[in-house]
Amino acid sequence: MKQAITIVAIATALLSACGGGGSSSSSDSDPADKYVGTWKGRCLPNEGVLQSADNKITNTVTTIKMSKVNANTVNTEQTHTVYANSDITCGGTAIGSVVKTGLNTNSFSAVANGITSNYGQNLITYDASATLASGKKVEQVTYSESNLGPNANGTLSAGNIKVFAAYYSGTIFKAIVYLSDANTLILTPPNTTTAGYPTVVIEDLRYTFFRQ
Repeated sequence: MKQAITIVAIATALLSACGGGGSSSSSDSDPADKYVGTWKGRCLPNEGVLQSADNKITNTVTTIKMSKVNANTVNTEQTHTVYANSDITCGGTAIGSVVKTGLNTNSFSAVANGITSNYGQNLITYDASATLASGKKVEQVTYSESNLGPNANGTLSAGNIKVFAAYYSGTIFKAIVYLSDANTLILTPPNTTTAGYPTVVIEDLRYTFFRQ
């Protein structure tokens, strides 16, 4: 999952946590069950997508729909809805979209209303539960994301937008997920100097999502 997101996405959490500690819920039978559903991020500037007309950065809202693959894993469909540079609240008409469906048909399209990619699954897999030094209870996960298209690099044009493929390229990494409340999910990916799972929850708006 790249900065757009991508985590992601992307991405969900397996604990229903509140405050600094949190407690697990018994309403779900498998770890992956708490992933399932639709999560949405805020409207944020996105340097990975430019306006075709003037090469200015756009604003994007990321929506992630998660479906269960097995007891510990979900597949994610990512929709990055793109708005004009001047639309800082993402309240107007979208000028395009970037969609990674999570399907594995090796197909790709770039048309007037945006880009759609079917270059493989985008998986979040529960590995273990952990309690951080801060007392926060989190879930350690492995995130695996497909490429946007046949080429991992380059610029892709689709109607009113230009997309840097590397910004949405395939990746795999260890991360932690934390629910600050029942409907707010915070993903913390590793930084470039960290091996293994992060040990601190970073509340970055790019990786914060809200249950729909």
